[in-house]
Amino acid sequence: MRCWLKQAALKPWQYQSWIFVRDPAFRLRAARVLDLYTRTFDGTALGEEGT
Repeated sequence: MRCWLKQAALKPWQYQSWIFVRDPAFRLRAARVLDLYTRTFDGTALGEEGT
């Protein structure tokens, strides 16, 4: 694999990119998902897992 990358002059380990969010509602949508990871919904703590 390394030889193939060298022959093709590809260096993926040196590539850097940035993702720019264009959706104005992204923060709101992401916040909902992240709240579920912290076991909250609309500022209210959810019960223990399985209850």
